[in-house]
Amino acid sequence: MTEKAGQALESPRLNPNQFLATVSLVFNIGSGNVKAFQIRSRLLRDDFEGAANICWQWRRGGPARRILPGLVKRREMEKELFLS
Repeated sequence: MTEKAGQALESPRLNPNQFLATVSLVFNIGSGNVKAFQIRSRLLRDDFEGAANICWQWRRGGPARRILPGLVKRREMEKELFLS
């Protein structure tokens, strides 16, 4: 994760699991998508449940933008880690 992306997602109240889940998500969606991604505003408001739920918009892939089982599984794992 780039320093810029890390600063964009900065929240002093993230626990280690929340931070790791966020790093995983940012690595997979690309740091360039972080600014437009609503998770940033949720983290800055300490809305952790909302931040965990937002990640579902990133479960589509490929040219047809289909929901991919592998991405669904990854987002479920990130959400579980984030909320633990």
